[in-house]
Amino acid sequence: MEHGLVPWSTLSTGFISQVTEHVKKTKAPQDATVTQKSLSLLELAVLNSQTLYTIVANNILFDDLIPHLSRGSEIQQCSIALMNALFLGAPPERKKRFEDSLSSKDVRIAILEKVIRCQPSGGEMLHQIYVFQQLTFNLLEKKLNTPVAANTDQFEQQLDHVDELMKIAFGNSTDSKKSSMSASKKLGFQDCANPINDFLVAPPGVLALNCMYYFATIHTGNYTRIVLENSCRGDAHECPFGKTGIALTNLLCSILHVGEMPDDSCHTYHPMFFACDNAFEEFFCICIQLLNKTWRDMRATVDDLDKVLSVVKEQIEYALKEKPSAIENFKTKLTALNYNEIQKRRQQERSIKEEIDSQAAPVVELRNKIRPEIIDLIKQQRFKYLMQGTKVPGIKANTQFFCRLSPNQKYVQYATVADDKNINDHEDWQSIEIREISTLVAGADMKIKKGKLGFGIQCNERTAAIEIYVPHIHALDMWWDGINALRGQEMTSEQTKSDLKTLLGMEMKLRLLDTANIKIPAESPPIPPPPSNYDFYYV
Repeated sequence: MEHGLVPWSTLSTGFISQVTEHVKKTKAPQDATVTQKSLSLLELAVLNSQTLYTIVANNILFDDLIPHLSRGSEIQQCSIALMNALFLGAPPERKKRFEDSLSSKDVRIAILEKVIRCQPSGGEMLHQIYVFQQLTFNLLEKKLNTPVAANTDQFEQQLDHVDELMKIAFGNSTDSKKSSMSASKKLGFQDCANPINDFLVAPPGVLALNCMYYFATIHTGNYTRIVLENSCRGDAHECPFGKTGIALTNLLCSILHVGEMPDDSCHTYHPMFFACDNAFEEFFCICIQLLNKTWRDMRATVDDLDKVLSVVKEQIEYALKEKPSAIENFKTKLTALNYNEIQKRRQQERSIKEEIDSQAAPVVELRNKIRPEIIDLIKQQRFKYLMQGTKVPGIKANTQFFCRLSPNQKYVQYATVADDKNINDHEDWQSIEIREISTLVAGADMKIKKGKLGFGIQCNERTAAIEIYVPHIHALDMWWDGINALRGQEMTSEQTKSDLKTLLGMEMKLRLLDTANIKIPAESPPIPPPPSNYDFYYV
C-alpha cells in the first residue's frame, strides 16, 4: 500500500475501527509491538485515505495517545506522528477541534516530560517532534495574516488594547485627544491620531497588537521601563516601541517559519517552547527587551531599524542554536550575545569565509596573476623612497650622514655634511655603482659604530664593506629591499612581506566585490566549445 501497488480502499472500515480500539486509552494492549504497528498503520491510513481518516478521527482523540508517550521510543514516535497526521489531514469542519488538541497544555507537557527530557534520539523521532512544534507555530498564522478591521466583533476590544498600552505607560493623562496623540507619538506609533491604523498591515496584523498588549499587561514593569527609558533619550536615538514591536513580530515569525509547511528533512526543534505557556508571547517579551538594549548599544536612530533587526536576528538565532531548555535559559544566553559579541562573530565568519574562498582554484589563480603586479608596485615605492634619501647624525659632531639613490637608479650616493650646510648644495658625493655591488652585509656582521643602525655594501672580496647608516629599522628594510630589487634579487624583508600581504589582500577584495554572497566553485567552470561559425547577427 505504501508503494501504491494496493489501494487503501482495500482496507475495510470495520478493520480500521478494530485497529483504533488497540490504541484507545481504556483498551491499550500490553504487547508493545501490537501498539506500535497499530499506531503506524493508523498514521498511514489517515494520510492516504479521507474515508479512513474520518473513522480514525471519530475514534481517536489526542488524549487517547498521551498514555503511549510513557512507553518505548518507537511507540512515542508513532504516537506523535499520528497526532501530526490527524492535524495535517483535518478538513475545515474538524480544524478547530484539532487546533485545540494541538495547543493543549496536557499534550505539550506530556511530550516535554516523557519524550524531550529523556533526550530523544533517532532522526524520525526528532523529525516528528519538529513537525509537531511547527504545526503549533502555524496556529499563529491566522492572527498573523488578519489585519485590524472596523467591521469585526473584536474591533472594540482591539481599540481598548491600544488605549491600555498608553494608559499603562503614561497613566490616565491620555484621556484628552491632545494628550492621547502625544502618548501615541512617545510610544512610537506611525499614526499618532489613530494608532490602531498601525495594525492594518498584515502580516503581522492582530498578532503584533496581541504580543504588545501581553507584554504591557503581564510584564508591566519591563514595559514601563522601556517606554520611560526611551522618553528620556533624544528624539534622534529614541527606540519607537510601536514601530519596533510590529517589526519584531514579523521577524520572530520569520525565524520560526510561522505559516510554512514542515520541512521533510528538518529535525530541529526548540525545547523551551514546550516548557512555557503562551510561548510565542513570552518569546516576544524577551526579544523586545533585547531589541531595546541592542538599539542602545548601537546608538541607533529610526533610520537604522533594519540594521538593528539584522543584529537582533543573529542574536536570537545564535541563542536558539544552543537549544535552551527553558525560556529563562534563553534569556540568559541572550545576555552574553551583546552587540560587541555579534560584531566579533561576524568578523570571525568573514575571516573563515575569506580563508575558505582563498583556497578555491579560481581565487588562487587570480592571486598568482596579481602577485607580480603588486611586487612591481612595491619595488617602485622602494625606489622612490631611496631617491628621496635618508639622513642620520654623522659620526663626527655637528655633521649628518646622507644617503640616496641617484635619479637614474644606477648609483648609491652618500656624503657626510656639516649641520649648517644644505645637503642639496653639496657637490662632493661618493658613489657606488649598483652593478658593481657583490654583497649586502647585515649590520650584525659588521662592526657598526655603537648606537648606529646600518648595513654594508661590498663591491668585491678584496675591499672592505662600505658602511651605510639609516635612522630606523623601517629605513633599513627599505634600503635592503631597494638595493636587492635593483640587483634583480628577491626582496626578503619583513616590511615587504607585510606590504605584499596588505596590498594583495586589498586588491583581491576589490576584484572579488562582485562575487559577494556567491559561492566560488572549487574548480573553474569548463570553457564552452567554440560556435560552429562566427556569422553573428546584430539587431
